[in-house]
Amino acid sequence: MKKLLLGIWLALAVGPLAFASVPTLFISSGATTHTETGAAGTVVYTNGNFNGWEIDLAFGDSKSPGLDPFGLQLQATTIECKSRTTGAHSVPVECADLRIWLSDTDFAQQPGFIVGYSLTSVSGSIGPTTMKSWVGPGNTLFESDGSDGRPSGGTALPTITLTATGGHNDTLPVSVSPPYALTIETLFTGSCAGVNCASYGSTATISAIPVPEPASVALFGTVLGLCATRLLRRRKRA
Repeated sequence: MKKLLLGIWLALAVGPLAFASVPTLFISSGATTHTETGAAGTVVYTNGNFNGWEIDLAFGDSKSPGLDPFGLQLQATTIECKSRTTGAHSVPVECADLRIWLSDTDFAQQPGFIVGYSLTSVSGSIGPTTMKSWVGPGNTLFESDGSDGRPSGGTALPTITLTATGGHNDTLPVSVSPPYALTIETLFTGSCAGVNCASYGSTATISAIPVPEPASVALFGTVLGLCATRLLRRRKRA
């Protein structure tokens, strides 16, 4: 009996570790790249000068293996194109586009997905900013369709492009066998030159399409039944 209880305790203690979420960030701008590995469901990166960009905070949050209240969320706070110069006379040049990726594995929930992207703050001469996202059936970090230089094999979710503050959601009823990976990419356009010429703040999220509650399904079935009964009665009267 003691051995049985000990075995149950070990299973409960060790079991959650198999699903320990280790989200990872990949940041690139021009030829400059950086990979940041997180732990316990979160990953954080800051840099005062990443190829001309000031990244006050890139924060990734993962709920793997679930999707409640989201699967992945990537928040960027004050992503700012700072001064970049070139040549003997220090001529200002545009910042190269900045891409921030967030990825995690071992998701197990099976409904379709909602992707959401919002610009929470902007200033200066901003350009378009885009959210892309992928489902990776191979359960590999950064598994995408290869369109932006990452490994291929993923299924693309809807792309969202914004040019002003506000947000947008889109859905896709993808069917994928668990475990699978999720990946988000946000792109910030380096469309200006000079000191502090553009600044972005954004939130990108992948979550699940809500499953109707049993009571709602039962009510819908009752309504359909009543409609069918009335149609039959009308036919008999006719």
